[in-house]
Amino acid sequence: MIVAFDVPERKRSQRDWLRAELKILGFIQLQKSVWFGPAPLPKTFILAVRDIHLLQYIKFYRANEYEVA
Repeated sequence: MIVAFDVPERKRSQRDWLRAELKILGFIQLQKSVWFGPAPLPKTFILAVRDIHLLQYIKFYRANEYEVA
C-alpha cells in the first residue's frame, strides 16, 4: 500500500498524527508525504482519518515491492 498525502500547514498537528500512525502501522517513508507499507489498512485507522477530516487530502494506492537481483 502506498499512502500519499498533502495536508495543509494549518492542519499540522493532524499531519504529524498521520505520520506517527503510519509508522506504528509499519509504513516506511519514501518521501516526506509518501509512505509504503502493509495492506489492508485497519478500519479503525480509516475511521480515525475520516473523523479528523483528513480523507480529502489522502490518496491510497495498491502496490507491490520487487527485489531486483
